[in-house]
Amino acid sequence: MDQKRYIDIRRDIKSGDIVAWQGRFTNRRLLKLFNQKIGHVGIAWVISNRVFIIHALTQGIVINPLSRLTPFIWLATETEWSEETQVFALSELGRSYSYVDVLRSVIGMPSDTNNGWMCGEFARAVLQQAKLPVTQDFPSKLIDEVLSMNPNIEMVELL
Repeated sequence: MDQKRYIDIRRDIKSGDIVAWQGRFTNRRLLKLFNQKIGHVGIAWVISNRVFIIHALTQGIVINPLSRLTPFIWLATETEWSEETQVFALSELGRSYSYVDVLRSVIGMPSDTNNGWMCGEFARAVLQQAKLPVTQDFPSKLIDEVLSMNPNIEMVELL
């Protein structure tokens, strides 16, 4: 995986791209237990020349400046970010986190959006709104699915 500085690549990040972490928001021991490299994902949102992430944390769906969350992994998705996609993503702000869906996803069961969101489930729903036909909720599986759809894209670690 290429490593680059966030400040050098920031202008290339687009709304709808996937942003991921290996252990910042997830216990590294849990990742190791389930043999996962990625523990948390969110969706980039660019507005007024600022780059944010919209993601599901235990506090619910929140927006954070991406510059404050380095290092992270960036995956360009080449989605069709539209006004409707943005309205959907922003309409979920403050919605609760779903611990139940985390457990369901770990054991391979589908999530239930009526309970709230987990990170991968929210990212999948936003990407589907952006016309990317993804189906996976588990963060590492979602990334693998996006990579399999376009062999020309690759993950970049931003420091």
